[in-house]
Amino acid sequence: GVISYCETTKKKNSRLLCGVQDESGEIALTFFQGNPYHLAKLKVGKRIRAIGEVKRYQWQLQMTHPDYQMLDVDIPLP
Repeated sequence: GVISYCETTKKKNSRLLCGVQDESGEIALTFFQGNPYHLAKLKVGKRIRAIGEVKRYQWQLQMTHPDYQMLDVDIPLP
């Protein structure tokens, strides 16, 4: 999918939240640690493949600390 947003929370235990969209919908990726590392890689408009356990949190689907791979926009998915 394509990263639609990426933001950090300003709470005591900060976290990084990113939205990823594809033709099937949107999912949130949540990272509680390693924010600078992930924030440097996860940019709006970039293509990504995320792998992890999908859970429902409140009203949306979410993966917490997924593994991910950045994808080249010009290469079609298999």
